Amino acid sequence: MRSDITRIPQLSWLLTFKCVAENGSFTFAARELRLTQSAISQRIAKLEDLLKAQLFFRNSKKVELTESGKMLLEQVQAPFDQIIEVLKNYHQNPTSKYLIIETEPVWNRVILSPELPSFLAQNQDIIFRQTLTTHHLDFSIGTDLAIKWGEGSWDEFDAQFLSSMDYYPVCSPEFMKRHDISEISDLANVKVLHERDYSDWNYWLKYHPCEGINLNTGHIVGESDILMQLAIAGIGVALCGYPLVREYIKSGQLVLPLPHLKVRHNKAYYILTKKNRKLSEQAKSFIHFVNSLTLNEYK
Repeated sequence: MRSDITRIPQLSWLLTFKCVAENGSFTFAARELRLTQSAISQRIAKLEDLLKAQLFFRNSKKVELTESGKMLLEQVQAPFDQIIEVLKNYHQNPTSKYLIIETEPVWNRVILSPELPSFLAQNQDIIFRQTLTTHHLDFSIGTDLAIKWGEGSWDEFDAQFLSSMDYYPVCSPEFMKRHDISEISDLANVKVLHERDYSDWNYWLKYHPCEGINLNTGHIVGESDILMQLAIAGIGVALCGYPLVREYIKSGQLVLPLPHLKVRHNKAYYILTKKNRKLSEQAKSFIHFVNSLTLNEYK
């Protein structure tokens, strides 16, 4: 009996294997488990040594399962998902159910925050947990779903389209008046602002060419809220999704200097869930809820 027990892998090794397999990456698995990449590699090596089988093909681009790895994943995936679900819902009140989501700050502020109290009031058995991430996906253990901005393709995730946005140039009323912006050619004489890189403006300019505009002179910031604040402060012209600046426009803090020049962005918001993982009832309720929010007028 003792020899049989010593041949049983540690649960931490199997959990690590599951994370690497589902993420297709040692790096993402390390982030999800909050371990170093070296620790992840050591656990996988010990598991392969114990099982006398290679579980992954390793190359510079992606980690892929071998046939032995695929067989093992089929055996351990469902039991671990069940354990995680049980632990997540374990609470003094047995009727309570946890809902763990990941969203981006600007979507959370503009779209979710005003409506979340209504959802929780209608679903009082749900205990809500949330993490905010910008421009990357964590999807830590126990997460039910994430709402992220992107092109619709994430490895190891099912992506359900949620909403797209029309992008407009925006600026403060004072900036528009000071620089007399009334035609697209006027953008060549002002500073334009960017989020992360030049890609949004480059995409917009494909549909509305502007001779002489210089993207290189504009400030680059890392997040939409900062971009909007720079525009409100009169620093320059930003390119923003209309739903995200709608309240600023209503309050008069921002204006659309060229309201007829919009572009439907090639990216959109998506609801991400793990492939081959059964959704909890609370996750299904939340997905139904977010599909009803006001941003859906831009579907």
